[in-house]
Amino acid sequence: MKLADLRKLAIRRELRIKFALRNGMECVVDQRGVARVPALNAVPDFNLEEELAAASAFTLEPAGGKD
Repeated sequence: MKLADLRKLAIRRELRIKFALRNGMECVVDQRGVARVPALNAVPDFNLEEELAAASAFTLEPAGGKD
């Protein structure tokens, strides 16, 4: 699965999708298809596409209208 596929799923199903990164952070793809790493406070030293490929578990939450 590619990041674009995950974004499409989040938009179509109005979901918030979370997955853990190997460095301990978490990525959240919101219902608009925007991927964010909330704990990130500097230029990342990782490739999100590669982190997604290594992800083994995902959390799906209904968006519920909030961001």
